[in-house]
Amino acid sequence: ARHVLRLAGADEADPRPGPMVADGLTREELAELCGATASTVSRVLSAWDRQGLVVAERKRVTVTRPDELARIADGDVPAARSSD
Repeated sequence: ARHVLRLAGADEADPRPGPMVADGLTREELAELCGATASTVSRVLSAWDRQGLVVAERKRVTVTRPDELARIADGDVPAARSSD
């Protein structure tokens, strides 16, 4: 959550309301930045997409709920879990 917010230009301490875009990174590149696998990044982004926190597209993540992602980054809410 923290990396996606940072890439979208959010200030975690005071996230802007409204959409922000992290553009131009593949899932593999985002995974490398996060120290995760590409499949984990894809699974989490898909779960966040289903929850309405982001719109995950190819090489673009639109953060629609930066306030909620900031809460996840701070550990205030559990990270997204796949319902699969």
